[in-house]
Amino acid sequence: MSILLNLYRKLLNLPLSLLVKSRSIPTDPITELALNREQPLIYVLPYTSQSDLLILQQNCRSLNLPDPLEQNVINGVSLPRFVFLNEDRCIFLNQKEAKKRNCCLYSSLFRFTQTRSQFRCATHPCFCSLGKSSR
Repeated sequence: MSILLNLYRKLLNLPLSLLVKSRSIPTDPITELALNREQPLIYVLPYTSQSDLLILQQNCRSLNLPDPLEQNVINGVSLPRFVFLNEDRCIFLNQKEAKKRNCCLYSSLFRFTQTRSQFRCATHPCFCSLGKSSR
């Protein structure tokens, strides 16, 4: 299943990189939001959209932020770096699997925060909006 998803992302990335020009708000999130690049980071997207995820990846690369498609490694456990809040239109996973994945992610993070008082994890809501460019 992940082979198909990776192929789909690669095919989708080409037209997105040519057609989409993005603007990040804030323009310098590391300093404006006082991000610690050493702590785990979870990107929260409102709904299932591979195109939004790839646009987020492009923005993260340009802003020198961690790649959302890479894994967070927390105490030897690999966890996804992104989560979709609403996975009702998921092509590559059925709804139950998608919701189970999200529940596992959240419960793992809560377990870490309960057992380790010094553990911090940053969650960042992300939203992609399409509009006309102002020329």
